[in-house]
Amino acid sequence: MSDKLDVKGWTAEALFILMWKNKMFANRCYQRKLVWDLQENQLFIDSLLNKYPVPSIILSEYEVENAGDIDENYEIIDGLQRLNAIALFMQGKFPIEYNGEFMYYDLHYCPGAENLTANQQSQQEKPVLPFDICNDLRYAQIPVVITMQRNERLEKIELIFNRINSQGRKLSAHDIRQANNIGPFADLVRRVATIVRGDYTYDDRIDILDMPKISLRSQGLLYGIDPKSSFWIRHKFFQFSNFRQSKDEELLAITLAMCLLGDGFRVNTRNLDALYDSESELSKKVTESIEQFGKLKLEKEFSDIIIEIDNIFASVDSNFSEYLFDNAKTANKDICFSVLFYALYSLRRKKFVMLDYVDGAKTLKKNCDSTFSLLVSDGSHERKQKVIGVLCATLQEVMTKQLPRQRTKDDKLLEELLSLSPVELQIVDFKIGLTYFRNNEWNDIEIEKIGKTLVAMANTNYKQYANGYVIVGVADNEKTYNDWKVIYGQKAVKYGRHFVTGIQAEACKKYQNVDEFVRVFSDKLKKLAISPDLLGYVLENMRVVDFHGKDLLLLPVQYTGNSQYENELYRREFSKTVKVTRN
Repeated sequence: MSDKLDVKGWTAEALFILMWKNKMFANRCYQRKLVWDLQENQLFIDSLLNKYPVPSIILSEYEVENAGDIDENYEIIDGLQRLNAIALFMQGKFPIEYNGEFMYYDLHYCPGAENLTANQQSQQEKPVLPFDICNDLRYAQIPVVITMQRNERLEKIELIFNRINSQGRKLSAHDIRQANNIGPFADLVRRVATIVRGDYTYDDRIDILDMPKISLRSQGLLYGIDPKSSFWIRHKFFQFSNFRQSKDEELLAITLAMCLLGDGFRVNTRNLDALYDSESELSKKVTESIEQFGKLKLEKEFSDIIIEIDNIFASVDSNFSEYLFDNAKTANKDICFSVLFYALYSLRRKKFVMLDYVDGAKTLKKNCDSTFSLLVSDGSHERKQKVIGVLCATLQEVMTKQLPRQRTKDDKLLEELLSLSPVELQIVDFKIGLTYFRNNEWNDIEIEKIGKTLVAMANTNYKQYANGYVIVGVADNEKTYNDWKVIYGQKAVKYGRHFVTGIQAEACKKYQNVDEFVRVFSDKLKKLAISPDLLGYVLENMRVVDFHGKDLLLLPVQYTGNSQYENELYRREFSKTVKVTRN
């Protein structure tokens, strides 16, 4: 069958229905993130209502077998921002100006509104727009181009996407680099960048209605990940506007290339472009290096170095910029980051590990004049090599050479669970502890919640995951961690968005050891009204796991589909445990 091209006008409502029915996906291999702010979203909706010409949305149609039937699904090639604007507006997520007043779409005219409000995914904000305006939006015509690629589908989608985004000025220089090459290096940079930003997903194919949940929160919009929690903003490398231009990915591309290619890689625009040109010698060399070390292994190592930099400055309650420099606007901080990252990577390759982050931070501060301060005025290749040499020598003095610890299945499992995005949190629930901070008494209310969560996870089919997990010893927000730190006087290990506190401090304060703490908790778990089969599985497989020196309590759950708590059914909806209403 030959490839076809179908051009037609679709209504905004028809497009929303496809999104609502989970038939429209974004592929993160080549799609940029959501970058429109509130004003840009409002302007697009205004254009539709005023029947102004708007660019075509381009989709690739493909077939999916579902229970013996063939469903038509669509992958977005161009138009992600516009489709997201439609979806957000028709779910009542932002208003537009009408007759001098900001008003919201009436959810009565939104397909599936009952489901949205019942599941608390949307609520009706007021005032609402008049019927005729809502109706105009529903039936607004949008040009849609559909490619039906039957042969070499992925390659052709990439080609179309590249053509679109290399012929305009919509994208930054680095966005165009990424769009024009979806090879090993581009993919490695993209994956590490999502881990650092906090919008990592294991599956690159994302339902478009889930995209806001894994996007950095933009000005005037309340969805997504708070950008203030981002590594780049916490350490004052970038402002939020820099993310729109993919400056974080550009800096990572430079840094990772330095690590993979060594001293011979000179940082300039020509070489950066060459890294993304599959025919260039530089691209071939970096690909060989990735193949030699293994992409997944490199992804893990590079992510760990980010965590290590985080932990170094967290150990002195500061950040990269404020701890090392007097002036927040100091030049060449990006270069300073790259050389520190490269130095830590080189030492890691030599099996050196940092056991005391405070010593590491003090060493960096002490040697700042002979390292980072030199780069502020001169970021040349020669100066960078000199500074890297000094950093390696000085940091090595406060590091220890160790035989590599044998990685276990639990190590990899915990890294995956701690890296899950907000849309993938059905399978894991994090608890900082099991007792009240103030008096160290058992928190029976929280333990009961754990029981309900275990049941809910057992009733939720995760498809690609064999188990769900409740993990005790992790704070998933900074406020909770700070409260814990005040009580116990200890510091967590930062991993992704989470603060790994462990259960040692809590356990030892109550029973002097972790084993007794877990034994008593097991007795409490046995008293909960959980389906016997599920309870038996949890108790049999419950275990304490060491993660970067922190003991975590892991409670695995296996899918049953019919587990109960006090004769009630529960299930997981994203990160929430909800009771199932019986018919």
